[in-house]
Amino acid sequence: YAARFARLPAAVRDALNERWGPPDADPTLRQGRFTIAGWRAGNVFVGIQPSRSRGENDYASYHDADLVPPHAYLAFYFWLRDAYRIDAVIHLGKHGNLEWLPGKSVALSDACWPDLTLGPLPHLYPFIVNDPGEGSQAKRRAQAVIIDHLMPPLTRAENYGPLQDLERQVDEYYEALMVDARRAKLLRKTILATIAE
Repeated sequence: YAARFARLPAAVRDALNERWGPPDADPTLRQGRFTIAGWRAGNVFVGIQPSRSRGENDYASYHDADLVPPHAYLAFYFWLRDAYRIDAVIHLGKHGNLEWLPGKSVALSDACWPDLTLGPLPHLYPFIVNDPGEGSQAKRRAQAVIIDHLMPPLTRAENYGPLQDLERQVDEYYEALMVDARRAKLLRKTILATIAE
């Protein structure tokens, strides 16, 4: 990371150090190395996109276009590019934060954070079709190739077995509370016995 950090534009290095301090002050640094959350399977790496903050403000971590990411954020992407030597990035999930990094809105330069973070890697992004604004942000600012998908159909998940019996007993109990206190008392005992099983 130190070699890559030294090659960043001076304004980027200054912004990082001003917001987060020097790289060796990053809390994810262990014995001179950044920790990378993920799982390796052959030539595939499945990782968790790092946070842009340290938990101070979750909303800002995603949407604040002025929030400089911490050193560990850049170290994650630099490791993917330089050490693991990935051929492409696939971001999964509705909401990433790479496309919200500081920099210009269009015609990004090497001093714009999305470009200096991801570099020239192909970037694929399966994105739900009901949120076109954020998908277009990823396309415009992080050169994502958007693969749209529809929302999965929603169906009611029914209970079964003992849970179905418990649900019926609880429904019956609430009805009995309004009309028959003795019956409600018996149902309460039945419910507690069902839970104990």
